[in-house]
Amino acid sequence: MNVTLQTPSTEPDSVPPENGRPKSGWRRLRARWRAFASRVPRPIKILIATVIGSTLIVVGIILS
Repeated sequence: MNVTLQTPSTEPDSVPPENGRPKSGWRRLRARWRAFASRVPRPIKILIATVIGSTLIVVGIILS
């Protein structure tokens, strides 16, 4: 999961699709996710990232 959503992306998103094909589903999904993430306040994003990170750490400790 990409946690650094609040930083502006450096990758070119406005590249025209090659051969005139429509955007791939992955790019469309990323655009939709970015629109959703821009509405979520930053403290909530940090809280979600902390919960997911600590859950992964706990699962790693249990499995090891």
